[in-house]
Amino acid sequence: MGGITLSGNKATVDITLTEDQVNRMIANSTSNTVVDGEELLTDVSKVEFHDGYVRSFGTMRNPDGDEVDGSMDVAFSTADDVLVVEITAVDFPGVTMDDPRIVKANTELARSFTQTVSENNGDVKFLEANVGDDGLHLKIEVKASK
Repeated sequence: MGGITLSGNKATVDITLTEDQVNRMIANSTSNTVVDGEELLTDVSKVEFHDGYVRSFGTMRNPDGDEVDGSMDVAFSTADDVLVVEITAVDFPGVTMDDPRIVKANTELARSFTQTVSENNGDVKFLEANVGDDGLHLKIEVKASK
C-alpha cells in the first residue's frame, strides 16, 4: 500500500486508490459536471488502470442528445503541490476534446479528488501522482492543523 513518514508536524503519506474507489470518484465528479443542462457522463461502468492514465468507460449524451457508449482517458500529475487531473482523450461518438463539458470536467475531477483526499486532514500538498496497473498512487504531505 505505501507508508507514512513523520517529520515534525508533517506526515508524508503514500496512498493507492483501487479501481472501485477511482470509479466512484469519477462517477461523482462527472455527474456534477453539467454544461447547458448536459452531464458529462450519465453512467460510469468501469475504469481500467494503464501506465500513466485511467481509462473510464461509460455513457454520455452527444451534442445531438443521444446516449452513446465510449471511454475517456484521465491523467494525473502534480504541479506546485496541487493535484492536476486532465482528460487527455475521449472516444465517444460525436464528442471532441473541445466540448465544454470536457473542459469543466478537468476542473471538477481535480476538485473532487483533492477534496476526498484532503478532507479533514489539515494542510495537504500533493507531491506525486501516477497511475500504474495496480492503481492510482498519490503521495501527499499533510501538515497538522493547529
